[in-house]
Amino acid sequence: MNGTLRRFFLALLAISFVYAGSAAAQNYPTRPIRAIVPFVLSVHPSVPVRSVKELIALAKARPGALNYSSSGQASATQMATELFKLLMGTDMVHVPFTGGGPALVSVLSGEVSVYLGSIPALLPHMKSGRLRALGVTTMKRDPAIPDVPTVAEAGVPGYQAAEWQGVVVRAGTPAAIVTRLNQDLVKILKAPDINQRFASVGAQAVGSTPEEFAEHIRHERDTWSKVIKAAGIRIE
Repeated sequence: MNGTLRRFFLALLAISFVYAGSAAAQNYPTRPIRAIVPFVLSVHPSVPVRSVKELIALAKARPGALNYSSSGQASATQMATELFKLLMGTDMVHVPFTGGGPALVSVLSGEVSVYLGSIPALLPHMKSGRLRALGVTTMKRDPAIPDVPTVAEAGVPGYQAAEWQGVVVRAGTPAAIVTRLNQDLVKILKAPDINQRFASVGAQAVGSTPEEFAEHIRHERDTWSKVIKAAGIRIE
């Protein structure tokens, strides 16, 4: 069996393929999820809000007065913030940077008001008081910051945004092979040392069935298509 498995094609599928039109995603119909990377919705301490609801109220009261940074045009951080704006009907000005480092520096300096970033990157600044965390972008709270609510529970029902990766196989791969690969991958992802490695980079190890991941892809495609259209985002 192992000799057979080695002759089958495997690859990683990331959320960026969905942003770019889903052509690659459509070619690989069987997908076990590998990992997701939550973001933290944060603000500079000078912004007079301490909750997601207060941020929404301020943004609605002062349309266009707040701005947010991202790691680049059509990046996951821009997409996640534009989804927030779309669901809440708020208006914040996008300030794109080249990479997450400059985007983070912009909010630490107060040049920008709002930023969605990864937990490892933001956590030291949250602890020092240089950033104020308002919510986690996944549907469950993150173990690294259990006191920070999810954006969904804090005022935006149904909100969910995260970077993710999954393992894919070529269309037409025999079902028995797909099942075996899925079982082995899920077993690996449940190992404590693997979970610790993922957590060290701000990721959550996830094991799912190919069917669950296929549904996840469909949901992501629908969600981000609406965001791209509503925000006029150009995929470069």
